[in-house]
Amino acid sequence: MVPPITKRPNGGRSDEITRLRTLVDNIPGALFQLQLSSDDHPFFIFASNRLADLCGLTPEKAAEDATILFDTIHPEDRLRVEHSLLSSAQTLLPWQLTFRITHPNGRTIWIEGKALPQRHADGSVLFNGYFHEVTQHKEMERQLQQLNDFLDRHINEELARRMQLQREEERSHQLLIQQSKMAEMGSMIVAIAHQWKQPLNIIGLWAQNLKGDFYFGTLTKESIEETVDRILEQVNFLSQTIEDFRNFFKPSREMVPFSARKCADDVCRLMTADLDRHHITVVFTDGDDGHVLGYPNEFKHVLLNIINNAKDAFLERHVPEPHIDIDLQVTSKTITITISDNAGGIAQELLPERLFEPFVSTKGDQGTGIGLYIARQIVEKMEGSLTARNHDNGAQFLITLPRYQN
Repeated sequence: MVPPITKRPNGGRSDEITRLRTLVDNIPGALFQLQLSSDDHPFFIFASNRLADLCGLTPEKAAEDATILFDTIHPEDRLRVEHSLLSSAQTLLPWQLTFRITHPNGRTIWIEGKALPQRHADGSVLFNGYFHEVTQHKEMERQLQQLNDFLDRHINEELARRMQLQREEERSHQLLIQQSKMAEMGSMIVAIAHQWKQPLNIIGLWAQNLKGDFYFGTLTKESIEETVDRILEQVNFLSQTIEDFRNFFKPSREMVPFSARKCADDVCRLMTADLDRHHITVVFTDGDDGHVLGYPNEFKHVLLNIINNAKDAFLERHVPEPHIDIDLQVTSKTITITISDNAGGIAQELLPERLFEPFVSTKGDQGTGIGLYIARQIVEKMEGSLTARNHDNGAQFLITLPRYQN
C-alpha cells in the first residue's frame, strides 16, 4: 500500500536546508563545486565541512582561495591534477583522478576526486563533484603489488633454478648417452677387428702361396690371376665391412620405410665374427617380411643393444650352448620382432618397467644404464613399443611397430 502523502509543516524550507546540510556533512567524503574562470583561475563556490577532515582546509578558507587546496597536493601529483582539470574543462568529459595530498598533521593521504563539468555562458566551467579518501585501498594495492613483486621474483628465481638443474641434468644425460655410444662403438670396433681377422688371414695365405709358386717355378698366368682375384675378393669384403660400419653409425635424419628383417640381418651380419668367437648361435624364425616407417640406423642400434646385452649375460653367467632366437610376426597393421635368449632371465625387481628407466643397469658397475632407455625412446619415436619379460630360461624383448602401408 502506498503511504499517505503528508504535508510539509510551516517553515519546511528551513528544515529542508538543515536536513540537506546534515546529509552533506555526514556522507563519506567532501562534496564541492569548483569553478574555473575563463582565464582558468580556480575557486570554490561550495565545499562541505568534510573538506576539513580530508585536507585540514575549512570550506571558508577554500572559498577564499582555491590555490590553498592545490598547495596541499603532493608535488609529484600537482601538475597531473591541474592538467587533468584543464583537459576535462576543455572536453567537458567527466573528471576522475587519484592523487596524494599532505595533511597539515604531516600525514600523506590518497584522495580520489570525481566531478562532472558544466560550461557557463561566460566561458567558465563549474565542476560538481566530491573527494573521498582511498588511502587504505592504495595501501592494500601497494602491499598487493609488493606481494606480487615478491612472488614474481621468487617464481623467476625458482624457474631459473629449475632451468639450471634441467640444463645440468640434460648435460649429464647427454654425457651418459655419449658414454653409452662410445661403449657401443668400442664393442663394434672389436667386432670389426674380428670381422677383418679371417679375410686378412686369407689374404696373407694367398700372398704366401704366390711367393711359394714363384720360388718353386710353378707360377703361371692362371695362378696369378686366380690369386689376385681371391685377394681382391677379400679386399672388397673388407671395404664393404668398413662401409657397413660407417653407415651403421650415421644417424637417420628423416623417417623412411625400411625392412625390419633386413635391419636384423644387417646387425647379425656385422656381429657374426664376435658372436661366432663366443659360440653364440642366432636363429631366425622363418616369417613374412614387412616394412615400417622410421629411422633404420637408429633401429639397428636398438637391435644391437638387445643382442649385446644377451651376449654379455652369456659371458657373465657362462651359459652352455648360448643361443638367440629372433622371430618376426607380420599382421595387416603391426610388425612384432621378438628377441629371446637362454641367458637366465632378468631380475624380477626390474620388470616390467624399471629396466627401461635411465641409469638402471643389469651389469652393475660395468654398464651405463642408458642403453635400453635410449632404445625405448627410439622405438616410441617410431610410434611403437618396447617391452621385456622373462620367458622359459631367459629374457624376451618384444618390439611392436606399426606396419607401413604403401
